[in-house]
Amino acid sequence: MEFPPASRPRERFVFIDGLRGIAALYVAVFHFWLLADGLSGGAVSGVTPGALTLLLMHGDLGVDIFFVISGFVISYSMLGERIGLEFIRTFALRRSLRLDPPYWIVLASVVLIRVIEASVFRKPVELPSPWTFTTNVMYLQDIMGTPNLLSISWTLCLEIQFYLVYVLLLAIVQRAFSTNVRLELRLAAVFGPVFVISGAFLYAQATAHGVFINYWYAFFLGALTCWALYARTGFGVWAATTTVVLVATAITRQPQPAAVAGAAALIYVAGRLGRLTTWLRAGPLQYLGGISYSLYLVHAPFGWGIVGLGNALAKSSVLAHFGSIGLAIGASIVLAHLLRSYVEVPGIQLGRRLTSGAPARSMSVSPVAGDIQADALATPPG
Repeated sequence: MEFPPASRPRERFVFIDGLRGIAALYVAVFHFWLLADGLSGGAVSGVTPGALTLLLMHGDLGVDIFFVISGFVISYSMLGERIGLEFIRTFALRRSLRLDPPYWIVLASVVLIRVIEASVFRKPVELPSPWTFTTNVMYLQDIMGTPNLLSISWTLCLEIQFYLVYVLLLAIVQRAFSTNVRLELRLAAVFGPVFVISGAFLYAQATAHGVFINYWYAFFLGALTCWALYARTGFGVWAATTTVVLVATAITRQPQPAAVAGAAALIYVAGRLGRLTTWLRAGPLQYLGGISYSLYLVHAPFGWGIVGLGNALAKSSVLAHFGSIGLAIGASIVLAHLLRSYVEVPGIQLGRRLTSGAPARSMSVSPVAGDIQADALATPPG
């Protein structure tokens, strides 16, 4: 895709990192609060202020924000690249080293927890079959219809599909059309039909279980935001697409499209004002952004376990339930820090060493993980 390299910002997009950190914490708190409320028979929500309850009830919107961020990040990382076998090899290797080790460790921990629980409570061990474990390791469990060992991993499965589809479509844009054809027309011809199908699923509120098409509109709008800012595809196309997504909220009465459109608008405005490198620079937000992928992974099995234990000890004490939520948040952050420091960062560094000198500039990215700048421009936080 044509792109003037000189116009690339030379600083880290701290706004994206901060937004990712907020979204990750939002999802974690939502899950902890919802579980504690269910276990307490509604006692937790009964004492939560109304506005805060409304906010917490929609914490799953953090996932939709992740998808927008992911689309923006992966699109940015591929601007100016020629999609070929060498690029794909480098990109896939770095992504694997970036995303797989933390995910696999958490998967193994889930199995280990099952063994420990069986030993403590003296009950039969319910281990996943080799096929179930293999499909989970390969991000294929939803497609193959096997159980999710990690409940939140369905989003990672979709992410992998997003990456594959995006690379394929971008390669078609580059190879199936003459460069004399306007970039906007090439992108519309290739990406447009997929977005239309995704939009049809959105408006019809249909579900294709385990397949990327349901959430492609969010990922695509993130990519389109990047194109509007850096590939000169024009404000009009971006605005029209964002409006189409926003209108879906009014028609479907679902908040997800509004969250997607809102996240894209925030990124676009920050980019137009030159604030992607300054907004949300606060240290705590950048720290959360750095550990966001690990936080997303560990909060489900470990944080939920703490909330469940708190319920067993809380009896009828609402205060104890809130205490278990706070403990779950703190413990998840500590575990995420350790996973980031001793697994994620070494994986990133190994990926750079193994692919040093390769032509591809892109990095491993995910909605809740990844350094968003080109290798030469980024330093992993944490």
